[in-house]
Amino acid sequence: MKKTLSLVLAFCMICSIIAVVPAIQASAHATDPDGNALSKADFIIDVGHGGNDPGAMSTVLGGNRKESEDVLRLALATARLIIQSGSTVAMTRYTDETVSLTQRTDMANAGSYSYFVSIHRNACGTANLATGIETYYHNSQSSTSVSAKLATSVQNAAIGVGCWANRGVKTSNFHVTRESNMPAILIEYSFIDNASDNQKFDQYFDQNAKAIANGMLAMIGKSVTDAKTVSAPSVTVASTSAHNQSINVSWGAVTNATSYNYTATVYEGEMSATTGKTIVSSSTTGTSFTIPAQASGKYVKVSVTAVGPNNKAETVKSVMLGKDAVYPTDVQYIPVADVNGSQSVSNSTVWNSSVGTAFGMTWWRAFVCSPNADGTYTVNSIYENGVAKSVSVTGTNVLWAIHSGYTGYDVAATIVVGDKLTFCGVYIDNKTVRGTGYVLVNGGVALHPDDLTLSDATVAVEDDFLVGVGIGDTGSEIVSKFNESADYVKVYDAAGAEVTGGVVCTGYTVNLVVNSEVVKSITIIISGDVNGDGAIGSSDILVVSGAVDGSSKLNDVFSKAGDIDGSGTVTSTDYMALCNKI
Repeated sequence: MKKTLSLVLAFCMICSIIAVVPAIQASAHATDPDGNALSKADFIIDVGHGGNDPGAMSTVLGGNRKESEDVLRLALATARLIIQSGSTVAMTRYTDETVSLTQRTDMANAGSYSYFVSIHRNACGTANLATGIETYYHNSQSSTSVSAKLATSVQNAAIGVGCWANRGVKTSNFHVTRESNMPAILIEYSFIDNASDNQKFDQYFDQNAKAIANGMLAMIGKSVTDAKTVSAPSVTVASTSAHNQSINVSWGAVTNATSYNYTATVYEGEMSATTGKTIVSSSTTGTSFTIPAQASGKYVKVSVTAVGPNNKAETVKSVMLGKDAVYPTDVQYIPVADVNGSQSVSNSTVWNSSVGTAFGMTWWRAFVCSPNADGTYTVNSIYENGVAKSVSVTGTNVLWAIHSGYTGYDVAATIVVGDKLTFCGVYIDNKTVRGTGYVLVNGGVALHPDDLTLSDATVAVEDDFLVGVGIGDTGSEIVSKFNESADYVKVYDAAGAEVTGGVVCTGYTVNLVVNSEVVKSITIIISGDVNGDGAIGSSDILVVSGAVDGSSKLNDVFSKAGDIDGSGTVTSTDYMALCNKI
């Protein structure tokens, strides 16, 4: 029933799109909504048209609307709802790419998928003449077949949105329903050349996606679950603790968390030890627990997991124990290589008054410290490297000295009077100093950043968006705008690939990556780059024009890129401002 409304306008639009954004070639396999290969799933969604085939096109209300774009938005939203509900779904395309009919069914038949759903929009060739939704299964199958039941389920759910005319469940000889080896349907989700249908498509977009998802999920006895995810809890626990002393662990309440699982495991070896004894393992609806005092062990590994309706998120911390040396993994420390050794051979040494001999030094930096009630030592005086001195230690004070040529000296060189030192694995009493270990300065400095902070005032972070990025900025230029090391700041494109020398686009993200995990992500917004291709051109103007007259709808990322004047809404003022940018 579909016809192109205007051959001339369609030809011009196709030429314009080809000129601005080269067609993407089809993937060789089905993927999840993020582009990862997925050969087995409960469902496979076939997203109609794409790439060099825009499908039905409409200029209703002065817009320039393509079926391929509408159905991609709808299919992606439907797929994510299915995933959030605990089921799996693959797609024949997840971006604007050209996929032939044969490729679509080959993808479906090559994998293991229970149901095939092809999503399209309809057109009749005369504006506003036809309206509503209709769903097809192949005419070789009976009205009691699984395909017919799938078609009825999806059609009824869509009509249940409450705004659509019901054109019914029908049979046809479409390629995708004929050649698919699993139950297959094709839904025509309203008419793209009907102004009222387009308005309903946009206004009730979330309900439309939920309806299709529910119609599909009903086939496996499920329904859409509202997305309520949890993030990893922020855990507070001491980095060091003495033997025979209990340890308190607490965390901030996590939004959507229904409970928290926690464990504490004590390890007898160094930090590389792989076996330990679990001493605490339980669950709570509160936000704290206590680890019983331990008479032995090198360190305790603490795990706290927030449990939500749809996911779990874990945080792991380590607590060093006792007087024996255990080297931390998540803080900066200074090794004490040979405690109480001869100054002629030792790299670092700790003295107290019972040693009874003044420490003479030239190529050492030394710190005389007094003890505190919490077990730390406050630096009271410092003897600089290169100055000949003889230092005696009195009372309960201690002297710590580090050789200028030793690893860790650079950190020691930053210590100032008033800093607090924690001697880990170094046992000091009024008679002797023993053990080998390390020194924490002011509790230890994190070896990796916990957040992204800006060093460049020309850009800013608004909510989770990075604004102020210019056209032509590369991934490495974006990284340089942050205070954190480039080892941790990564720019990813929409498919999750790292971008360094390449130009960034609206929708790309800046990520804080620690141990191969994304700790924080900020979405890049380039004012005027509304279609996310890294440039400003005629295609951006067409998108903004559609948003202004209501014939298309921008999501939060691209709406922000189109909001040139910062009013919070894409209007004709933004359209004019964008025109002036070209």
